[in-house]
Amino acid sequence: MTEESIEKEGVRPLYDLNQERAQALKQPWQLYYYAVKGYVITEVEMQAPVDQMLSELLDRLEKAQRLEQAPKEALGKHPHAYARQELRHLDVPRYVENFSRYAYYLLIYLVITYGLFALFQFGYGIYYYGDLNSAWNMPVPISLLGLPLQFLMLATSVFFLFKFIRQSACGHLWQKRHHIMYLLAAILSALAFLVIPFFSLAYHVLIIRIPVFLLALCLVLAAGYHFSSRHLHIDQHIDRLFEDQVRKAKQKAIEQNMDIRLADKLPNKWATLKLKRPLINRSTVKKAKEEQKEDK
Repeated sequence: MTEESIEKEGVRPLYDLNQERAQALKQPWQLYYYAVKGYVITEVEMQAPVDQMLSELLDRLEKAQRLEQAPKEALGKHPHAYARQELRHLDVPRYVENFSRYAYYLLIYLVITYGLFALFQFGYGIYYYGDLNSAWNMPVPISLLGLPLQFLMLATSVFFLFKFIRQSACGHLWQKRHHIMYLLAAILSALAFLVIPFFSLAYHVLIIRIPVFLLALCLVLAAGYHFSSRHLHIDQHIDRLFEDQVRKAKQKAIEQNMDIRLADKLPNKWATLKLKRPLINRSTVKKAKEEQKEDK
């Protein structure tokens, strides 16, 4: 939680008081408090209900310290289990990572990387063979193991970067070591993301070779689809068209079922001939007279 958000929420006095009370605790009870708070700030944004919950935790820890009772014994749970339980009781909104917005940047990376590689192979084919047909058929190597590992390292780097940003927002001295670890993990994952393609291609790890024209076609189709869905909203129009068709089909099925039920209820000629359900009988005449009276 940043200084601005603390002041905006109006929980500055309680936040400062919790800090002072936590620093006054002895080590085992202080470590328990910081373990709970460390879990909480990675799940939700610091706000008034959360500070109140931490204040109540400090009350219980101070009482346990006076009684010289171990924090886990006094509270009956591991710090993370206690934090999860209290967050369920608070029912505050959690952090939600939406990685779909990064798909655009991932697509740009793939288009630029493999587009430049394909362009280089295309130029090399023209220079070496002097033939446009040969240039279009120049192979572009892609590692079936290196590419998924790249995406995994990218996701790992983003994950640790999020952790670093959230943990750093509180600015606690007790978490500086964790800050450095998260930052180092994010940097190492990013470096692995950049280095993996060179090693996978240099050592020929599960390499497949795609012609330049096929790779160019795939890149153009992917870029065209993303542009159309992002700016022209074609995918939304297609989804709306399918939804309209499904809705019309359901409505037609409901109307057909209603017609079948009404037809079953109405008397037919065969039932009339068998004198089981005559078209005109006392009940139908009586019902018709009642309807005429209601109309008048």
